[in-house]
Amino acid sequence: MNPTSPPEHRVAIAGGIELAYDSFGDPNDEPLLLIMGLASQMLVWDDGFCAALAARGFYVVRYDNRDVGRSTVLAEAGIPDIGAMMKRALAGEAVTAPYTLADMAGDGLALLDALGIASAHIVGASMGGAIAQEIAMSHPARVRTLVSIMASSGDPGSSRRRRSSRTPTSNAIARCGRSCASAPSPRTRPSMPPVPHACTHAASTRPAPRASSRRCSRAVAARRGSHRCARRRS
Repeated sequence: MNPTSPPEHRVAIAGGIELAYDSFGDPNDEPLLLIMGLASQMLVWDDGFCAALAARGFYVVRYDNRDVGRSTVLAEAGIPDIGAMMKRALAGEAVTAPYTLADMAGDGLALLDALGIASAHIVGASMGGAIAQEIAMSHPARVRTLVSIMASSGDPGSSRRRRSSRTPTSNAIARCGRSCASAPSPRTRPSMPPVPHACTHAASTRPAPRASSRRCSRAVAARRGSHRCARRRS
C-alpha cells in the first residue's frame, strides 16, 4: 500500500504558467528532480517509489509538466494535426510547436529556483528524459547527475534498431525501480524495502485531455526535427 501522498503545492513561473508539485524527504538532503513523460502526471512516479528514494537520503521533488495534470493547461494553443506533424518530423523538416522541450526544461529549472535549489540530480522518463537532457545541455552546472530513462538523443538513426530488441515499457520501469533500490546514495542504509515500479499508482483522477497530449507530442516532434541533441552529441 502506498504511503500517504504529501501535500501538493503550486508555484508561478514565467509566461503565466503555474506548476503543481510535491516533495518527499528532508529539504537538507540531496535534491532529486523527477520529470515524467508525455501527458503523464507526477503521480505516475509512485508514492512508494518516491518515499524509498527519500529514505536513501534524497529530497525528492516531482511535478506536473505544463499542460498536464494540475499545472496550467494551455487550451488556447489549439489541437495540432499529429499526422502532418510526425510526417514532417520523420522527414527531418522543421516542426513548429506552441512550446518546446527547451521551454519545458526551463519550467523544471524555474521550479528548482523557486525551491532555492542551485543544482539537483535530474531523473526523467520518456519525454521527461528528453526534458532532462535539455536541462543538462543548457545548464550543465545545475545537474549533479542525469538519469534519462526510455528517451533518445533526438538522432533519427537511433530509432532504426530492430523492434524485437526493445523492452516493454512496464519491464523497463520495473528494472529502473530495482536499479534505484541498489544504487549508491548519500545516506547509506543497511536494508531497503522493495521499490514498486513507477506506474503502480494510476493517475485516473487526473485524466489528460487529448489536446494536451497532442501539444506535448508536438514539442517532442519539434525536437526530433531539429536534431539538436544529435548535433550537440557529435
